[in-house]
Amino acid sequence: MDVVTEFRYERHESIDGGEGQNSIGVFRATDLHLKAEIAVKEIEKAKFRDPSTFFQEAEAMFRSENPHVVAIRTATQTPDRICLGMPYYRGGSLAGRIGKNPLSLCDVLRIGREALAGLGAIHAAGTVHLDVKPSNILFDDNGAAMIADFGQARELDARGVVRLPARMYAPIVPPEATSGSWHGTVMSDIYQMGVTLYRAANGNRMFESQLSAVDPLEWNSRIASGKLPRRDCFMPHVPAVLRRIIRKAMNIDATKRFPSAIEFANALARVKPGNDWSATCETNRTKWVATRKGQPDLSVELRVNGSSCSVEIHTVNSGRRRRSRSSLWRDNLSLANADSYLSQLFATLR
Repeated sequence: MDVVTEFRYERHESIDGGEGQNSIGVFRATDLHLKAEIAVKEIEKAKFRDPSTFFQEAEAMFRSENPHVVAIRTATQTPDRICLGMPYYRGGSLAGRIGKNPLSLCDVLRIGREALAGLGAIHAAGTVHLDVKPSNILFDDNGAAMIADFGQARELDARGVVRLPARMYAPIVPPEATSGSWHGTVMSDIYQMGVTLYRAANGNRMFESQLSAVDPLEWNSRIASGKLPRRDCFMPHVPAVLRRIIRKAMNIDATKRFPSAIEFANALARVKPGNDWSATCETNRTKWVATRKGQPDLSVELRVNGSSCSVEIHTVNSGRRRRSRSSLWRDNLSLANADSYLSQLFATLR
């Protein structure tokens, strides 16, 4: 016996960051029956060619149940739209955390492992997400990372292959989507997670500056050749082992990426970053701080004055900054030489 019920909610502000590719939007809302704060995604029925696929996204979310995948609470419809009810998390998204500054190294590793646990559950359920990006990694009330938004998700066929969507978020299109075949695998998600961690480790401004320096009509060719994002361009505190892992995930040859989310996560788990550097980026100054157990904090500063750069190191104890290791200080460096010097310096500082 079919039972027809009513799902009533009061819609508030948009919370999807304007990056949605297939929906009216995602909104903070109040469930009027439960008197609870929720998130609701609304999708126009006109977007669907086949009514039998109205709830395909909700089905994929339900199949992929995992602590690191956003849960689906209800799926319903009006005469003109599909409405998906989900928990509302005040922790926001990864996009909100990396807009100006990169994550600390330990946060990059932790969030990467947690998001990959969610991605592994999605793949185990026979689905490829195909829209892994900072705005689709949310944080629950305990700060754990979760994969959200299955609007682009596709079921794998018997060969482990999917037909890639015709419309994808352009900056994270996997190289295989630029070849003309438009066929993808779980390695397409691995590539997008690699780009996501590149953005997290370097701060999104670095990624966006690379995009803005290129005509959007050239993005696909640069993605296909491995020039976008730039594999030679990392913040100097990012250790070589993490750079190699991210480059491997972003390999233009899908067969040379990590073959699974689990293997990608295991590679991150083996990284021991030493100091947990966090960076604060300003117009003419970048400051790195490492909090060290039982020792004073360590601070490194890069100052840019026109074409000349200087590097200083300080220890910080109870808020007081003291001159430290002055033999390692440098003045009158070009920006390229300063970047090279800082990479060497962070490799030695413990």
